Amino acid sequence: MIPKFAGSTVALLAFATLLPVASDASDPGEKTELWNELRITAKWSDRVDLIAAGALRFEDNFSVLNRASLQVGLNLRPMPWLTFTPNYQYIAHDPAEDVRTHEHRPGLLTAVRIPIKRAEVTLSAGIEYRIRENKEDSWRVRPKVKVEHPLGPEQWNLSGYTADELFYDSSVNEFVHNRFFFGIEKKVATNWSANIYYCRQHDLQGRKPDLDIIGVSIGVRFDLARAERRSQPAEK
Repeated sequence: MIPKFAGSTVALLAFATLLPVASDASDPGEKTELWNELRITAKWSDRVDLIAAGALRFEDNFSVLNRASLQVGLNLRPMPWLTFTPNYQYIAHDPAEDVRTHEHRPGLLTAVRIPIKRAEVTLSAGIEYRIRENKEDSWRVRPKVKVEHPLGPEQWNLSGYTADELFYDSSVNEFVHNRFFFGIEKKVATNWSANIYYCRQHDLQGRKPDLDIIGVSIGVRFDLARAERRSQPAEK
């Protein structure tokens, strides 16, 4: 069990991490993108989920598809507050162009959830190995903190959140950019939810344009164990 005094410590850590990251590099410009995602979670047992996700990213006034990806993995919960997510992601960059490139990205995400009254803080760290065409393979580490709080009466099934994520790339041995998020998530029905957010991606090295991102993510959840029980004939 997580000690009760951890709540105030984590709150201070979250506040410090969410402060903007300063950079002395000049601003090379900005771009706006639209990110769409469909994520499917199938509950296998109380401690195991199967996950699959597909995502599309658009640039140039949302008219040009610049990335498509597919992901599969598992959510493993040895404790209610601790989740390990081994996963594999396939990415196609500029998929509509003849010069498209491909990337294979196995990874592991570790997340710790800490409730603080009605709010919840999630501390996570992702590590992934990037296998890319015409580029050096590299490791990437992604520490992230997320703070979520319910909005309005309980029957609204609505919550707001803010998060900050840093990206460390072994190929340059530096933190290369960070992403700051805020958004709302609505449980629309028993087995699906909608998440709408804004993200600001800041390049810490000043080599790439900063990104303003509008994101829409749809989550669908199934309970395979319950479906299997329903399919079995009742005992006489």
